[in-house]
Amino acid sequence: MHVTKSPLLSSDIPPVWFSGVPHALGNSPYLVPILRAPSESFAADSEDDSGADAVFDASQKAGEGLWAGSQLGLVTGFQTLKNSRVVFAGGVDLFSDEYADKLLPDGKASGNELFAKEVAAWAFQETLALRIDDTTHHRVNELAPPEMYTINDEIVSFCFLPS
Repeated sequence: MHVTKSPLLSSDIPPVWFSGVPHALGNSPYLVPILRAPSESFAADSEDDSGADAVFDASQKAGEGLWAGSQLGLVTGFQTLKNSRVVFAGGVDLFSDEYADKLLPDGKASGNELFAKEVAAWAFQETLALRIDDTTHHRVNELAPPEMYTINDEIVSFCFLPS
C-alpha cells in the first residue's frame, strides 16, 4: 500500500504492507489521518459477508452505512486539547516484524519499519511537538517584568525555542 502524504511522516517512505479493518474518518479537527485506505476500498455497515450485497443494500438506503476511499482510515492519530496523543490502527500486523521484513513485489524492502518508527515517535511526542525553553515578558516601553499586570497593560513577550 502506498503511503499518502501525512504531516507526520517522511515523504520518502516506501509502500507498506497492511492487513486489517478500516475505520470511518470523522470531521474532528483533532484527527490526523496517517494512512488512508486506497481509493477503491469500501466498508459497509452490514452483517452480510458478500461485498456486492452490502454495497447494493447501502445504495438502497441512499449510501447510508457505506464508506469509501478517502473517508476510510487505516491508521489515524488523535491529539487532545491537553496534547496527549493516541493512534488508532485497523490492524497490528502493520507493526509486526513479519511485515517489516517482508519484501515488496519489486524485491525492495517495505516501509513498515520506518512507518512504525515515525508513528511511534509522533505518539510519544518525540516529533512535531512545540517545546519552549524560556520566555520573557514585560510591559511595552519597560525592560523588566512587573510583579503584577493589569487588564489594560500592553505587553511584549518572547519565546525561546530549543536549538
